[in-house]
Amino acid sequence: MLLCVVAIINLIISQVSTTNNVSRVCPLWNELTMATMKDCDEWIADPRLGGKKVVVDAGRWTPEAWKNVTSRVWSLRNVTIFLNATKYVHFDFSSFTSFKDSALNVTSNNHLLEISFNKTFDDFSSMFGLAIKLRGNGILPKRIIDKVAFFCAQCDIQAFRECSFPNPIQSDSEYEKCNEVYGNMMFGTEFREIYPLPLFSRVRGCIHVVGTRIKDMSFLNHVDVHCEGLPMNNVIANNLYACHDRFNHDPRFKLTVKTEFDCLKGECLGDKVTKEFSTNYLGCSRVQSDLTITNSSGSFDIMHLSSIREIIGQLTVRNHNASVFHFPLLRKIESQSCPALRIENMTNLARFYVSPLLKMSCEDDDSPVVVIRNNTKLRVSPIFYRTFQNIPHELEGVKFRGDEQLAILIKVLTAIVLFMTFLLFAEVFVFLIREEPEQALTTVSTSGKTKRGYTLSRSR
Repeated sequence: MLLCVVAIINLIISQVSTTNNVSRVCPLWNELTMATMKDCDEWIADPRLGGKKVVVDAGRWTPEAWKNVTSRVWSLRNVTIFLNATKYVHFDFSSFTSFKDSALNVTSNNHLLEISFNKTFDDFSSMFGLAIKLRGNGILPKRIIDKVAFFCAQCDIQAFRECSFPNPIQSDSEYEKCNEVYGNMMFGTEFREIYPLPLFSRVRGCIHVVGTRIKDMSFLNHVDVHCEGLPMNNVIANNLYACHDRFNHDPRFKLTVKTEFDCLKGECLGDKVTKEFSTNYLGCSRVQSDLTITNSSGSFDIMHLSSIREIIGQLTVRNHNASVFHFPLLRKIESQSCPALRIENMTNLARFYVSPLLKMSCEDDDSPVVVIRNNTKLRVSPIFYRTFQNIPHELEGVKFRGDEQLAILIKVLTAIVLFMTFLLFAEVFVFLIREEPEQALTTVSTSGKTKRGYTLSRSR
């Protein structure tokens, strides 16, 4: 009797176990809600889709809700899981172990640091039937990228530090650590440039640079741009400061406005300098028109102009309250109109630093190349004067100053020489004083011995 009861209990347990092992298959169509997707063991595309894949957008849930939805799901059939442009830091994919005609697309998640796969993925043998696209996740660690790329050779896997950007890009801080770009790059009027753009090696998308204040477009010189097949062309147009005619005959770009300037790397368009405008000269090496600094320029950081090497136009500094100007790298001012350099009515200006290698010229042979006048505090140094002493110039109310550092050095060296001379004479004087008594004592001593010797000789 007891054996019969035990047998019945085991039968009931086995039936319950069998019932619990039956998978719950959830066909997915257009109503992808928590109710239709939760507590499922398998997700499959609804037959009404006619064999097409159903797309599950994981980004519609928070990471916690996504983990709750997928807590039981282990199988995907004809399903694409999509995670695009989210703020996910950690994406949990660890519940899935079986796939058939399915895909995982993780793209353009700029905050993503971790993707959790099931432990059975260590050899990725169970990933047969799963296509993976991993692109544009800028800070995704290299270990994850390398692992997926190693076991999924046919998948579309990003390079390390391949970034993607929202449209339009707001600041250059968004791509500070990026080597490649996935998706389009849109620069517009709201873009704020702090540092010159980095040199990307590849852009998998199109580039629009329209109506910006970008000053240096050298990052486009050698970039490998893949814009084919996308519903837009590479466009460069109507940028306030940067000239771009070097792209006129470049088949990669469509230019709606052409400039007349011969643009070089780091070239900017000149203008009247203001506080905001001076920021656009940071990193600029060549100014392709007049550069004017006046009282309307207001206060700005002089160092923003320190990288300028050439000015193809006039450099005018007048009626400004600055006390110092630095152009340490400036090598050439070449202007059609004269003067090439004008410094006037600067009541506070005391120093104007330039390189002794600076060359200045303008086309009118009868007009001065350099005009400096009405600068009450300015002292022209010999170094500055040598840059224009052999070309026509006009000076009014200019005071010259010697090289103060050299003068100080000469004074110090003179004082050192005088002090050493004094020490030498003092040493000689002391030596002579000590030497004379010794000689006198020797004489007396010698004569005394002689005398005593003579006396003793007579006594014997």
